[in-house]
Amino acid sequence: MRREYYIGFGLVLAILAAFTITFAFAKVVEEKPVVVNSKEKSWSVNGTINAGEKFFLYIVPPTKWHTGVAAAPTDIYPYGYIDVFVEIVDPKGNTTRFVFTWARAVNPITGSTYIGAANVTVLQNGSLIDPGPIEVGAVGGCGGIASISGIYTARIYGIDPMIYYVDQKYSPPPTLELVKAEIIEKYPNTYMLWFGIPMLCLGLYLPIHPIIRKRQKQ
Repeated sequence: MRREYYIGFGLVLAILAAFTITFAFAKVVEEKPVVVNSKEKSWSVNGTINAGEKFFLYIVPPTKWHTGVAAAPTDIYPYGYIDVFVEIVDPKGNTTRFVFTWARAVNPITGSTYIGAANVTVLQNGSLIDPGPIEVGAVGGCGGIASISGIYTARIYGIDPMIYYVDQKYSPPPTLELVKAEIIEKYPNTYMLWFGIPMLCLGLYLPIHPIIRKRQKQ
């Protein structure tokens, strides 16, 4: 085989090896929720958050939010809704406020109605970077990214409409959690090195193979 063919094949293999090795070192960043602090039957919870960390207030709703009175239905929320007013205060006393809407919906499988997190609206931003929804779904939270390090306090300061127990005492959620997103970096494709490195070695060897054979014959 002519030397040009060895060089061509070697170049192709080296290029493929370079792509394979690059793919092997591709980084995947995941966010793992970590509970900073949890409170039961409370309107507020606090915890230490570092600057740059993403965090949110996670609310486990009381039974009354599911079976109690919700606001009248609207075109957007045809089964009724509850507005939960949340504020997050940073270590310097600056406040960010949200309206955390919980809406009634119908389970398409069972046909039963339930109330879950539907929307987050920022009313005032004074303590967070990129405030807004962190998780919205059947269970959700609202928050943002901490601008400074220290103790952050998240609390519910209002609900519309007001929901009461039979004894007329205001009902706090069963659980409030301050949760932050722990960044996890993974390299799930490192197994590709088993293909990329031998391919690179072969790609580098092929161009010099004719020279080695020629010297061996002399």
